[in-house]
Amino acid sequence: FAALRRPRPPSLAEIEAALAPDEALLSFLISSRGGRSAIHGDWGGGSWLLVHTRGATRVQALPDSRDLEAAVSLFVGLLARRDGSEAVAAARLHQELLAVALDQLPPRITRLVLVPDGVLHRLPFEALRADRSAAPLAMRYRVSIVPSVALWLRLRREQAPRPPAPALVLGGSMNAAKPAKISDFSS
Repeated sequence: FAALRRPRPPSLAEIEAALAPDEALLSFLISSRGGRSAIHGDWGGGSWLLVHTRGATRVQALPDSRDLEAAVSLFVGLLARRDGSEAVAAARLHQELLAVALDQLPPRITRLVLVPDGVLHRLPFEALRADRSAAPLAMRYRVSIVPSVALWLRLRREQAPRPPAPALVLGGSMNAAKPAKISDFSS
């Protein structure tokens, strides 16, 4: 246990420096107004979005967690219907969560790293859209979801091990009633 150390949260400078020029990191902090913390006491609460780009960080207020809970539940339910009825809810959530942040991003940004919090862990951000007839977010940005900024930064700093030789890997769904055959995968 002597080697264990309390983790140190990354600084804004570290986060900004780790981002690629075409990348933005959006970190959501979801809470209700009038929040109380064992550490900070009465801090006022509220939900916030931190928008990091290379060299800049901005903060914007978001709707209260109770309002987001209802909006996300409605959107996810409509999306599950797969009949297009989610378009208005997708535009509303986009407006409440992302519109201001995305409008202020430099035009070079093509990749978004999202750090959801609370109910936003259930939100398929890629399906949100600027308005009911607009293309989904995934058509404009490459979207990645990470559990925390600290973990993202740690993984960013570590080099992934390289395999000693290239490999070809094939896969497909296996149906218990009918096993897949090689011919099932050919075109």
